[in-house]
Formats: sequence, C-alpha cells, structure tokens
Amino acid sequence: MVRWADGGGGAAWSAVTTQLGDVTQVGGAQLYSELRLECARLGSSVQTARSAPPIPDRAMERLYANVLARLAATSTDCRDAISVSAVGDEGQQITVDKALLNRSLAQFAAESGELYAATAEIRTLRR
Repeated sequence: MVRWADGGGGAAWSAVTTQLGDVTQVGGAQLYSELRLECARLGSSVQTARSAPPIPDRAMERLYANVLARLAATSTDCRDAISVSAVGDEGQQITVDKALLNRSLAQFAAESGELYAATAEIRTLRR
C-alpha cells in the first residue's frame, strides 16, 4: 500500500483530490469560465487516475474505481453545463445551465465524501 501511495497511483489520487477541491472552491465563487476549465482538468485527472495502478486492496480499489467513474461523468456534466463564447475582440458570453450545474456541484460534494471514505487508509500512511 505504501508503494502505491508513493508511486503513480498515489500521485494520480492526489491530483484528483486537489482538483476536486479546486472545482468546489471555484464553483462556490461562481467563476463560471474558470469553473468550466477546472471541470475539464478534473476530468483529465480522473482519467489519469483510472489508468494508474490499482490500489492493492481489492475492496478499497472497488470503492475508489466507482468514485472515479462517477467523477468522470460529473466532470463532463459540469463542463457541459457552461458554455463560453467570444464576443468581439475581448469579451465573452457565458451561458449556464443552472439545473445541470447545480446537480454537478452537489454530486461533486457527495463524491468528495465518498472519495475521502474510500481512501481513508491511504491518508493514514502519509502522516
């Protein structure tokens, strides 16, 4: 488990955790243009984590993989909820599907708790 935490799997897990926090913070501030980018970055981090070495504990890996799958879908929904288009030379128009975005942000909050629970043992190794 320590080797996983110190290797590529742990690095990918840390990136997802950090990116999830960034999405939550930017979403709370309603910085929609930046949020769209953060959701895309989270989706990329999740894909990297999904292809990283699995957690050596089967039960923990199963929970983690399920969280990652849900985060992948939610990050896509989040990104799709916000459209940004150029207006003139320096402006932009932002359109937000509030219902889809609110569902996405609520799902991120739920998945954050699930990710925390699924990987609790790993955090204890890093102290």
